Amino acid sequence: MEDAAALESHLREAPIDLYGHFPGGGGHADKQLVVVRGGIGALAKLARNEQEARQCRFEVGVYQVAKALEWGDLVPATVLREVPTATGVVEAGVQILWPAFATAAEAGVTEASVDERDSLRAAIIDALVQNSDRHTGNWGVVAGAKLGLIDHGHTALSRLPGVSGFALMHRDAEISGELHDRLEEFVNGGAEQLDGSKEATPPQSCNERIRCLSVKRSSWRPSYHRSRTRSPRRPPCSMSTS
Repeated sequence: MEDAAALESHLREAPIDLYGHFPGGGGHADKQLVVVRGGIGALAKLARNEQEARQCRFEVGVYQVAKALEWGDLVPATVLREVPTATGVVEAGVQILWPAFATAAEAGVTEASVDERDSLRAAIIDALVQNSDRHTGNWGVVAGAKLGLIDHGHTALSRLPGVSGFALMHRDAEISGELHDRLEEFVNGGAEQLDGSKEATPPQSCNERIRCLSVKRSSWRPSYHRSRTRSPRRPPCSMSTS
């Protein structure tokens, strides 16, 4: 956690030596490549209006959720800071660029090919933050081996039907052992950790959903539904994208 804090501090405060256009569209098209002092490549998603600013805060919020779960390896370190642009200084969500990262679409991989533990962790994160935007362009592999989750600006904003293959794949799986223990610790203290972050805006109702999770159950199932109708058998605070 100390290393993560040091990286975040550097990403937030170190001078930006270079900046330039970053190709690609997506849900946040206004973005640019920046090089932070020390040769650290990062992606800056610019916040020129309130919608973009909210997307940037959500990017930071999902990283904070992952970090509070101690699964920061799945989501690139992301901070809010001002960055130089061709038209002046603009606030942006700035996230580390992983080396040799390829999206699932580019690499031709599916959720079924991902390591079981990483796949379950991704399912839990997506269920907690109501991720309805986990298509094959929003996750991938680092250096051909490690799972990486990216592009969280539309988390809980788009109101699309659930498209997280990870959560759907594990919706009936019981979470036990080390992952269950980590989730239980997060349920007991995660919301307070997120509330303490001044710059992050956890996705809509995330804190309430965390508080609703019952730590008395021996297992937890990542529930990810398309319907607004709750089944009578489901716990009252089950995860839902709708």
